[in-house]
Amino acid sequence: MAKALKESESFSQSPPERPQVVWSGEGGSVLLGLVHISETILELMRAGNIDGAIEEFLQRENIHVPPKLFRSQILENISMVIKQGIRED
Repeated sequence: MAKALKESESFSQSPPERPQVVWSGEGGSVLLGLVHISETILELMRAGNIDGAIEEFLQRENIHVPPKLFRSQILENISMVIKQGIRED
């Protein structure tokens, strides 16, 4: 992975501060193997349908805020925060 990074065009244009450090918050299978990314998600992203890709990801991974915890108006706002966080990442 380090070799591929050093040989990439983006590395020469914008070298990282600490090139020997990689942090993904996940294991190597997730970082390099795209374990949580399906063909459908890739197709949606390539088509520029980021919101559709986020929805597909949330459904595929069964990610949601349990509706019994919050009133409906609060639940809607919290659900949007999850989607916004994924979009920003």
